Amino acid sequence: MARSYFDSHQISLSQVVSVNTDGAQNMTGRDTGFWGCFKREVPQCSFIHCMLHKQALAAKNLQSEHHETLNLVIKVVNFVKSSPLNERILRKLCEDSEA
Repeated sequence: MARSYFDSHQISLSQVVSVNTDGAQNMTGRDTGFWGCFKREVPQCSFIHCMLHKQALAAKNLQSEHHETLNLVIKVVNFVKSSPLNERILRKLCEDSEA
C-alpha cells in the first residue's frame, strides 16, 4: 500500500473514513486490489464508487433524450474539473449569483 504518501503528508490512517475510486479492476479486488490492501490496513474505512462513473453506468439504460442530457452534464463537469482555473471561475460565478 502507498503508506508512504500518508506518512509524508502526516495523515494518520485512523483519520481515513472513506475512499472514492473509479471502480477499475485493480482498485476493487478484494485480495490484491487497492480495496483489499487498504481494508487490511484500515478496516473501518468504507469505499464509494465515483459519482460520475455511477451516472455513466446509469445512462446506459436511459431513453435517448435523457442519455444525451446526462452525457452533456458529464462533459461540462469534466471540463470544469479539468482545470483549477475553470473550477475557480465556476465557484466565483456561483458565489456571485448566490447559487
